Amino acid sequence: MVSAPHEAMHRVFQEYPELFSRVSEVLGVAFPPFVSADVVTTDLTESRPVSSPSGRSGRHRRPIIELTAQGLGNRPAAQQWRNLVAVDLSFYISPLSEEIRDEGRAEGEARGRAEGEARGRAEDILLVFDERGIEVPDGIRDTITGCRDLDVLRLWLRRAATADSAEEILDGDRPA
Repeated sequence: MVSAPHEAMHRVFQEYPELFSRVSEVLGVAFPPFVSADVVTTDLTESRPVSSPSGRSGRHRRPIIELTAQGLGNRPAAQQWRNLVAVDLSFYISPLSEEIRDEGRAEGEARGRAEGEARGRAEDILLVFDERGIEVPDGIRDTITGCRDLDVLRLWLRRAATADSAEEILDGDRPA
């Protein structure tokens, strides 16, 4: 189902097609000034191809989103453009939207690995205390298991090997 923000973006460009040229200025990309635009249905009920002014079929042309993304290349404006269109491309099948989704998946996987590593390191700290017979109060246990900073957890693990109490490992290093 199409979202309201997605539909709003279409309406803005339908009502004010010259806005795209002005947006391109903000993005730092030169486009020729607006000449004309044809309003076409956006509800996917039209089955005939859209023809270009030259009479060639438009069914093999890439959407303007893709062309803009390609044209921006590695310029700073490219990331701004991606941020603008990413919200509304979740349903859209295109190279750009696939790339954005792949980046999101990779970030999620990396975040998941980091979370798993942090949980593992917290468990190691608690295991050291358990093996040494040192009691860990609930508050400190929560602090240890809630920490996601691997450097802090590494420091606490080293301290756990020689600390006389669970409180000693924190020694002012509680994460925010």
